Amino acid sequence: MYSSLLAAAVSLSAAQATCDAAIAWVVQDMARLGVKTAAVNWRPVYDPEQPWGYPDNPFPDRDRQMILVLDAFRDGGRAEALMNSPQLQLAYARRLMAECSDIAIVSFGLDASDYIIRLFLLPDQRVEHGIPVPAGEDIQTVPWGHYIFI
Repeated sequence: MYSSLLAAAVSLSAAQATCDAAIAWVVQDMARLGVKTAAVNWRPVYDPEQPWGYPDNPFPDRDRQMILVLDAFRDGGRAEALMNSPQLQLAYARRLMAECSDIAIVSFGLDASDYIIRLFLLPDQRVEHGIPVPAGEDIQTVPWGHYIFI
């Protein structure tokens, strides 16, 4: 029994190391393009105690969302350029979701603003941009693959 617990712990730490390496690669690649990352934040996909979240998450084992907060104040507009590049967002999100087995949503947002773009893992295993829904909608009624856009 001890050996199976040890094997599971080693497997989890290897998976975390793979995820950490993917995150580092994305942050470094964005820096290579001149985009500074202000923070990498995490939220649960659903928390019944919070006013946001997705109770209809189709992936019970993928219960986290990653938010890459971009520093738009000191990069000469490069963060805004990334926010206007759906292809680059998709490439980064696909890599992160492929290497991080607990992530179902990857978001890109500008620091100190409400500007955010979310990408979702869909039930058919595709990664796609979410569909923005106007502010004022109850987040609890927004279906998977959609998000409130302020």
